[in-house]
Amino acid sequence: MADKWDISPGDQIRRVELHDRFGGGRQGGISPSRKGPNILIFSDPAVGEQHGYADRWVGDEYHYVGEGQTGDQTLDRGNGAILRHEAEGRALRLFWGVRGTVQYAGEFELIQPDPWYTARAKETGSSHQRNVVTFRLRPVGVAVPGVTPGGAARRIVHPRPAPLATPYRPADEAVASAPRDPFEVDPEAVDRGLIGHAATQNELATWVEAAGLEPLSPGPSDPDFDLAWRVPGACVVAEVKSLTNTNQDGQLRLGLGQVLDYRYQLLSAGHSSVRAVLAVEMEPASPRWLEICVRSGVTLTWPDRFEDLFKDP
Repeated sequence: MADKWDISPGDQIRRVELHDRFGGGRQGGISPSRKGPNILIFSDPAVGEQHGYADRWVGDEYHYVGEGQTGDQTLDRGNGAILRHEAEGRALRLFWGVRGTVQYAGEFELIQPDPWYTARAKETGSSHQRNVVTFRLRPVGVAVPGVTPGGAARRIVHPRPAPLATPYRPADEAVASAPRDPFEVDPEAVDRGLIGHAATQNELATWVEAAGLEPLSPGPSDPDFDLAWRVPGACVVAEVKSLTNTNQDGQLRLGLGQVLDYRYQLLSAGHSSVRAVLAVEMEPASPRWLEICVRSGVTLTWPDRFEDLFKDP
């Protein structure tokens, strides 16, 4: 069993002692530990350049090249461990240096929704070009980004926005749209749609609370969903759409695309299981929409069916 993590950003430690205490391979730049929930990664730009590893700061992001000295790099082994670190509950812990005494830079995380890209670099000891995986990392809390040209270590703080942690903000059911030209858009129809959307969203939030769950609104690091909540082993994300007898197909197509995108973004951000719900103001006239949603892995519901969302499967 690994020791409890007690190394602070800026602390120095011999790499041998580091692995004795916290596990992980004693060589290489990416070292997932079997003794604890950590992935130890090591960076020394001066050494890495010999192997085509152009690790570097880009603003407040640290671009870290994956492992593999020959051939195109792939997203398996250590690279795969970095890619899955949040989903697997593992902390990325970056160290300056690759051998001897290393300095702890701090905990980092992948930047979503584009956590990596490929670049061209030379193979070790060759002029042959290959594809390398480059991860986009940012500090979690306090980090030491290395030594500045003047020789002094500087510290930065990058607050980590909490995902899916924002309490629900009730939608305004008295909302009115901005004035419009009545010959182009019927302002009463627009207001009716806004009010219908708000009322449906708030009613769904009431059902969530009645089930003993916490309704959530999107926070700074979340996609722009209407409502979300957590259930054991998963999170649920919902898009809400108002409906009339004349706009159903367009609204359902729009809502289905939005909730599928929200589910994708949350999965990409590391949530292991995300359920998608499309909540509409009334039962759709065409039964095909139920089948379309089932085939898409989305639950289609409306106020008369909200109760079914919270029944045991």
